[in-house]
Amino acid sequence: MLLAFLALVAMLNYLLGLPALYHNEAAWAKAAAALGKAGLPLPDGCDAPAGAAALQKCIDAAVATGHAGGLEAWTPLSMERILGWIFWPIAFIMGVPTKDCTVVAQLLGEKMVLNEFVAYLHLGEILRSGTALSYRSVVIATYALCGFANFGSIAIQIGGISGIAPSRRHDLARLGLRAMIAGSLAAFMTATVAGMLL
Repeated sequence: MLLAFLALVAMLNYLLGLPALYHNEAAWAKAAAALGKAGLPLPDGCDAPAGAAALQKCIDAAVATGHAGGLEAWTPLSMERILGWIFWPIAFIMGVPTKDCTVVAQLLGEKMVLNEFVAYLHLGEILRSGTALSYRSVVIATYALCGFANFGSIAIQIGGISGIAPSRRHDLARLGLRAMIAGSLAAFMTATVAGMLL
């Protein structure tokens, strides 16, 4: 069931990114034609870009040459971005500096939809890439991500506890979402206290 949920999230991310993909493909065709007309080579790695994000980088590189006109690439919409918007106020309330709220909120959304391991891996990638996150933001994110409250954990909770009390399976299913929210709030409060101590 957990793998099916992850596949559903991947499919939803793909569907959300389709409008940007189609727009960026059309914009890249115009940019490539403009570069060819000007006798300029294609930017590095843009021979056959695949995916909305790759197309976005190629369009931006072509526009930077000054010969591609006023084309604009769309940033692909994803669950991560949507949850980043939803969790932005929570990140702000936890004490994350305003400039870092979007990144931390996206990590919180990743943790909620996928799990904390994926969010921690992404946090590590962000830190290795040199993205300027403040020390305070990193500490708050570290504590906020440290919890087992995500959609996959609801299934694990129901499956594990219902083995002990099979007659209460319905009650466990009914309380699963509430338990996930309570677990998230506990981690968020711990992160808030850690931020206050910095």
